[in-house]
Amino acid sequence: MNIDEQIKSVRRELALRRNVYPKRIADGKLARETADHEMHAMQAVLVTLTVHFPAALEALREIVGPDYVDGHPPCDFDFVSKEAIAKVRAVLYAIEQREPPAPASDRPGA
Repeated sequence: MNIDEQIKSVRRELALRRNVYPKRIADGKLARETADHEMHAMQAVLVTLTVHFPAALEALREIVGPDYVDGHPPCDFDFVSKEAIAKVRAVLYAIEQREPPAPASDRPGA
């Protein structure tokens, strides 16, 4: 499931809770404190997915380069190992649900 689908699901869940929780509270089936906590939790998830996650993703892209190229990142982070960059690339590809390119050694002409 991609990030946009996750965001839509969280928004649907929030809308559902806004409609259902008042009656459940009025019927004594849900405590106001619990409802408030659950609504705040789901709102925090939405902020994470729509604000924090894109910012972190952009920062990761800057570290590994716009096309996730092999080799060192296009920056002066000498302390970032090739292994760390490979892990970041793997996360980016997983998030974007893309297949990573073959390693340079596996490409024709390399």
